Amino acid sequence: MSLRPAIRVEHLYKQYRLYDPTARYTTLRDAIAGSLRRPFRASAKRGARFWALEDINFEVMPGDTVGII
Repeated sequence: MSLRPAIRVEHLYKQYRLYDPTARYTTLRDAIAGSLRRPFRASAKRGARFWALEDINFEVMPGDTVGII
């Protein structure tokens, strides 16, 4: 008799958006002016995303001890 996994994880992905500490709340005037300037500036990295986990697979068998940080 073979044991079946107590927990099975397949194709786990986790993506984060980077926080921009220089970001601030804007007024309507700032938002309008910014949208008019946007075509003339280089693309910003604000809100850049990165993958913390990509296609993770694992099984936990009955009786195994697992720690997830």
